[in-house]
Amino acid sequence: MNPSRFAPLSRISAEYLLDEVAKVEPDWLLVLPYVDDARRAAWLTACAFAAELISVSARVSAPLPGQIRLQWWRDALEELRLGAEPRRHPVVDAMAETQLVSSTGAPTINAMIDAMEGFLAPGEDRTIDGAIASRLGFYGALASLLSGSPSPPVVGEALALHALNRVSAASGAVPKEGGVETPAGRFARALAVKPDLASKLAECIAAYRASTNRQPPESCEHLVQLPLALVRTRRGAAYPIRQPLLQRLVILRSVLTGKI
Repeated sequence: MNPSRFAPLSRISAEYLLDEVAKVEPDWLLVLPYVDDARRAAWLTACAFAAELISVSARVSAPLPGQIRLQWWRDALEELRLGAEPRRHPVVDAMAETQLVSSTGAPTINAMIDAMEGFLAPGEDRTIDGAIASRLGFYGALASLLSGSPSPPVVGEALALHALNRVSAASGAVPKEGGVETPAGRFARALAVKPDLASKLAECIAAYRASTNRQPPESCEHLVQLPLALVRTRRGAAYPIRQPLLQRLVILRSVLTGKI
């Protein structure tokens, strides 16, 4: 997407944030063209912040450095909330420019940080319900941050289901020191041990679609759930849509129809 379409962010700032999101959750970028102009910069900033948090466990080899990094974010965001001079970081700068941190936004943002701390300690994804539950604190808070108001848990569940579906089994994967592993790594390890989790995930996605039915296409909550539209379910299996042109067409159809 054209970096110049994210006012008040500068082109350079938007380019950096777009690159960071593309490294972690590129499907989120496909939604941005449909976000209202007034909210688009805040959406990109929220997605880039989420990408930063998701990446913490991949950048450290033990729990303590990860906990220090997450605390750095807590302190940076508290300084922003209090109106102090922001720390020098592109995402922090963007949060200041878009006023993403507020008296209502701060608890939501801190909930995202707290949820990621769980992946700095030993853990397992033994069931699909458990895998969703362990991620819902993060994705539910992200959904609320994107919506600009508290969102029903079902909205965050769509983001969690989408994230799980992007993971492939990884046999032989082991956590780092102290149990540190990425959210994707934890589920990849589980898929390698329990292949039936893939079919259960497909069942959950199909059930989710059946329960949500059609929503107002212009609603913010529908836009938040759009990445899940890039997943197809067939014969007890879920398949991510990977062709760029088809991805855009699927997103457009979902925007027009209100169906995920």
